[in-house]
Amino acid sequence: MKKWPIFFFLILVLLLFGGSFYYTQGFKSDLLVLSESNFQNISLTSIHRVNQHNLFKPLKKEAVPLPKLEARAVLSIVLRPKEQDLKSRILFEKEGQRKLPIASLTKLMTATVVLENYSLEEFIKISQGTVSTFSETGNLKPGEKLSVENLLYIMLIESSNDAAKALSEKIGTENFVYLMNKKAQELGLKNTSFINPIGLDSEVFNSGQDYFSQINSSSAEDLAKLISYISQEHSLIPEILSLPEFELYTPEGKFHHKLFNTNILLKDSQVLWGKTGYTEKSGDCIILVLRSPESLILSEDYLIVNIILGANNRFLQMEKLINWLNSAFVW
Repeated sequence: MKKWPIFFFLILVLLLFGGSFYYTQGFKSDLLVLSESNFQNISLTSIHRVNQHNLFKPLKKEAVPLPKLEARAVLSIVLRPKEQDLKSRILFEKEGQRKLPIASLTKLMTATVVLENYSLEEFIKISQGTVSTFSETGNLKPGEKLSVENLLYIMLIESSNDAAKALSEKIGTENFVYLMNKKAQELGLKNTSFINPIGLDSEVFNSGQDYFSQINSSSAEDLAKLISYISQEHSLIPEILSLPEFELYTPEGKFHHKLFNTNILLKDSQVLWGKTGYTEKSGDCIILVLRSPESLILSEDYLIVNIILGANNRFLQMEKLINWLNSAFVW
């Protein structure tokens, strides 16, 4: 008689296990078809383990329609830890592999090359040629000396072209651009190329030459890979770009000027950091790195990266994308 309770207990265990397996596998296959990315090599550092309950989030709500975004290219992607053997997931994509002008998004690679080749404490003397660069001066004066770190803050927060030029001139602008393109190749950025460290278009376009040989260009997918690399290797860049404003002092302790970030969306508590860009050829461009809308998983566990290229109004289109992500997925 004692065998019957054991028999029923075993049946109950099998039913519960089988149901759980079917439930999780159903979600897993659903999500892989929906939005699994082919970015095999994107990973982040300083990762804590994601608990099993959240492994397959965010979950797409099928009833929510896709957003109508006015831009040449859009990408929203979740970057997850490599050690979890999870691929990054695309949440929304429009022309993600299309090669396009990127304007001052260029300065993300400029900053990367600076951090991998310079010392932050080194000084750079500002030349007369440096301050004649078109647009965004950064309040630089010919003859003054600023540290590499000073110029990084000015270049990234204010998107200063003069600061970018000053940084490149330290080793020669031609050599600096070579290092930018070399780094792009090392990272597997197949649709990325640079002609200058600033992001400005060529002043005169030669119709007989290849269009992209006269402009800094990349794709949304390549930029996502660059963001992943920066997040992993160069925490100073996100740290600087997370600041809405910053009072800059020289290494001698002298106040230089107050910097104001070109990215007005930093006021959103969900936004961690980002970079803006604009030229006549590129249109409005923006990259934002965000935390989970519900913060169910700590921001250190994964990042949401939104990239918009060639928009008429980058901030409006980005807000539309963020609102859609918050309503279209269960986080």
